[in-house]
Amino acid sequence: MPSAEWLAAGLAIAIALLALILMALRTSIRKPSKRQRELLSRFSEKALPLTSAPLYTLDKTDDNERLFKAAFTYIDARGYRTDRVVSVVICDEEFFAGYCHLRGDYRTFAWDCIDGEIMLDSGYLFSAEALKAQYV
Repeated sequence: MPSAEWLAAGLAIAIALLALILMALRTSIRKPSKRQRELLSRFSEKALPLTSAPLYTLDKTDDNERLFKAAFTYIDARGYRTDRVVSVVICDEEFFAGYCHLRGDYRTFAWDCIDGEIMLDSGYLFSAEALKAQYV
């Protein structure tokens, strides 16, 4: 049977490891870069505020402002892969922003984090570089 000192030492080590893991997780979350914040501020001037309106209403107003609607696979900063459908309203050399139908919110995306080809609502497939060249 372990003594009380051994149990206390084991508990202290477990708490210290948990604190280190939480610290590592907190530092791994990236803040938006200056360039992303600039793009978002330009974008927010064009964007309509989100309300509790039905999704089809947001889609109708979204269609008036969007450059294109695209479906693609996105790899985020932590390496998670998600399939996204985004109504893009603004873009530059590094990022594009629009209404993400998966998240139900306006988001920014890095061109470099797109995996594979992008399918537009017209049905055509483009590489990220070709689409960026067309709209930037």
